[in-house]
Amino acid sequence: MTNQVYCPKCNESNYSTDTSKIDLNTGKKVGIGSFIGGLVLVIIGLFFVIMGLSPIIYPDPRNPKWSGIGYLVFGFFLFSSGLSLVIRFLVRKRVKLSKFRCNNCGYQWNILEKIGDETALGLLINRLKDKNKDIRQNAAEALRYIADARSKEALIQALKDEDATVKAHAVYALGQIGSPDVLEFLVEVLQEEGFRKVALEAIASIVTPPPKVGFIKTIYIPAIRDTEREKLLVEPLIKVLNNEDESTEMRAIAAEVLGKLDDKRAIEALTQAKNDEKRHIRLVSKRLLKEIHEDTKEK
Repeated sequence: MTNQVYCPKCNESNYSTDTSKIDLNTGKKVGIGSFIGGLVLVIIGLFFVIMGLSPIIYPDPRNPKWSGIGYLVFGFFLFSSGLSLVIRFLVRKRVKLSKFRCNNCGYQWNILEKIGDETALGLLINRLKDKNKDIRQNAAEALRYIADARSKEALIQALKDEDATVKAHAVYALGQIGSPDVLEFLVEVLQEEGFRKVALEAIASIVTPPPKVGFIKTIYIPAIRDTEREKLLVEPLIKVLNNEDESTEMRAIAAEVLGKLDDKRAIEALTQAKNDEKRHIRLVSKRLLKEIHEDTKEK
C-alpha cells in the first residue's frame, strides 16, 4: 500500500508523475551510455591485446617478438579505461526519483525513494555534515539536482558551510525547491560578496519559476506565493537594480523579480529604471510596468 501524495500548493491529490533512476552520489540521471561505451572499449582493447600478443604466442622469424608491443600497450589502455567505466556503472548506487506535476494547479515537486530502512535523501543529508569537504560538495550538488523539499532544513544549515562550493550548491538547491519560506535566508546570502549572483538566481527561481521547455509544449510553473516574506526582498532588490556597478544581467534579474512583487516600492523603482543609462534595463522596466498595468486592469 502506497502513501497518498498531495500537492504542496493546493493540497489536491490529482497529479501526473514521471520516474527515473539517478546516481545517489551526483543526483544526475543514470544513463546506460557509459556502460555500453565501456563494453565497447573493453572489446576493442582485447582485440589490440591479442594483436600485440600474437608475435609472442606465434613467433615469426621475419618479425621480432617485441613488434607487437605498441598494440599491447594501446590495448591495455583501452581495456582498463573501458573496465573502469563498466565497474563504476555497476557499483554506483541508483535510486528512483519521482517527479510530480499537479493537474489542478500545475505545481511541480520531487520525491526520492527509500533504500531499505533509511531514505536515500537521509544519506545525502548526513553527508552534508561530513568532515571531508569533497563528500559535502558531492552531497550538496546531488541535493541541488534532486530538489526534494524534505532536504530544505539541511540545506539552510549548509548555507553556513565554510566551503564556498557547498554553500553555492545549497543556495541553488533551495532555489530549485521553490519554497518561499527560505527567502529570508537567501536575502542574507545576497549581501555576501561572491554569492550575490547565485542568491539572486535562486530568489528568481522561487518568485518567477522558469518554464519547463518540452519537446511538444512549454509548461509554465506557478510559484507558491508568500506576500509577507516577499516584502523582505523589495529593498535588497531595489539596491541591486539601482547599482550601476552591478552587471546588466544582475540588474535585469532584480527587475524581473521586482515586477512580480505586489509592492509600491517595486513599481516606483521600475518607473525610475525606465530612464536608466542601460538600454536593456530601460526595455525590461517598461515591459514589466506594462505587464503590471495589464494585470491591475484585469483585477
